[in-house]
Amino acid sequence: MKALKPVILLFFTLCMTPGFLFAQEGVVRVGLFNDNIVYSVVIRTGPLQHQMVADDSLQFFLSPNSLLYVTTIEDRILVRDKNKFLGVFNGVEFLSDANDSYIGIKPIAPVIELREYGGNIIVKSSHGALSFINEISADQYIAAVVRAEGGSEAHFEYYKTQSILCRTFLLANLDRHREEGFQVCDGTHCQVYHGRTNWSQHIYEVVLETAGLVVTDNRGNIISAAFHSNSGGETVNSEEIWVKREPYLVSKKDPWSLKGKHAFWQKEITLDEWKDYLIMNGIRLNGISDNTLIFRQPYRRQFYNIGDQSLSLEQIRADFHLNSAFFDIYLQGDNLIFRGSGYGHGVGLSQEGAMVMANEGYWYPEIIKFYFPGVLISDFGEETIKLD
Repeated sequence: MKALKPVILLFFTLCMTPGFLFAQEGVVRVGLFNDNIVYSVVIRTGPLQHQMVADDSLQFFLSPNSLLYVTTIEDRILVRDKNKFLGVFNGVEFLSDANDSYIGIKPIAPVIELREYGGNIIVKSSHGALSFINEISADQYIAAVVRAEGGSEAHFEYYKTQSILCRTFLLANLDRHREEGFQVCDGTHCQVYHGRTNWSQHIYEVVLETAGLVVTDNRGNIISAAFHSNSGGETVNSEEIWVKREPYLVSKKDPWSLKGKHAFWQKEITLDEWKDYLIMNGIRLNGISDNTLIFRQPYRRQFYNIGDQSLSLEQIRADFHLNSAFFDIYLQGDNLIFRGSGYGHGVGLSQEGAMVMANEGYWYPEIIKFYFPGVLISDFGEETIKLD
């Protein structure tokens, strides 16, 4: 499968971008704990030796399973081990040359579960908080994202599908956090990444099998590789969620997702709570009967309508923490019931739908082209070799 010329141009552009190593060395810089403000952590090295470099010059050699306490103090970084104070620094890096080395980070202010990371860890302090960057091979990063997104028990064809989409997303978003000194974050703003925690070797091997494969449109441009948990039986046009229309992100019936575990859901609130919400959002209820509040979506819509008045379904979803914007509204006595389908924004690949397709014998090109009609699967790796 041959990539088109715009993909080659993108690779060349990335290679010429100072400070961004992915295209040149297969390394990606990931901002960690991006959804949290972290003040203090406990760091534990793995079973291999690590080196700690402070302020680009001071070197400390850390024995396997070393424990360190790291906190911020007046925009500097205080480090001590269980026996002694090591110093206060402007920046700290934890380095290892071994491919199978890792380091654990356990935030204690606030308390967050322990996460383990391969590669190097860079620690900085600003505005009274710590920030962490993980320099990791792109293959290990993608494998960890696929594990976080799809669990460890899905079909190999699903993992191939998700690996290719994660790689596509990464390449399309290398500039997303440029001003912060890294390329992608570890939260849902980019792709969920929890390091090598719950590492799955078989997923890593699948990533290597799909090395270099990305998804492009029919002009050779890398696509917006959107995915979500479950479409509820119908995907969404991209412009209904993000304004911009993409020809490969279109609404279509998705019977596979109806077999997923998040296909259906329900939430109940009081009728008075719903009326108060509507009034707070500018909906006039004078002369409107309770039965008028009933709402049906035989197919996906953008708005909840009451006469000539309307509210965005995405806004309702966010305000009431609903699984999706694909729901009906029923009345039951003094209560209002949301009965919905799917989980997530509904654009692009339905992960649960893709899992069902894989289990039923479809292979990854068929899955990708079902959810992204008109796209190509291009071998980015082959074309990069030809540039030398």
